[in-house]
Amino acid sequence: MFNSSESEQEVEKSLFRQRIKTIIIGSLLAVVLGLVIVNTFTYFQYGGTMFDRFFEKKSEDKTSPDAGRFAYAKGTGDYLGIIRSEGRHPSRGWVYYIEQPGGQLMATAKEKVEVRDK
Repeated sequence: MFNSSESEQEVEKSLFRQRIKTIIIGSLLAVVLGLVIVNTFTYFQYGGTMFDRFFEKKSEDKTSPDAGRFAYAKGTGDYLGIIRSEGRHPSRGWVYYIEQPGGQLMATAKEKVEVRDK
């Protein structure tokens, strides 16, 4: 098929470079796609992305005067957890970010939360 061993070596080098190039480009695309998926999920679930700390306005103070107080559901009086902060959620409006007893953070509309000291 090939006339000389030099042309075979050139073809093998070319194929090797192409494989390495494909692996590197595929890996980069997988990382970028993973970041897009994770940030989309966190945006809709928690109201922000992992890059918000770098692009956040310095003038906004995210601490809540109710931070550290206990959150209870209005109407039923069920314990929700401890308020950690508050903010604006894209779909729920103004929310409290509440740490549940298991340690998971949840966003709950301020209208649905009763704040108590005990």
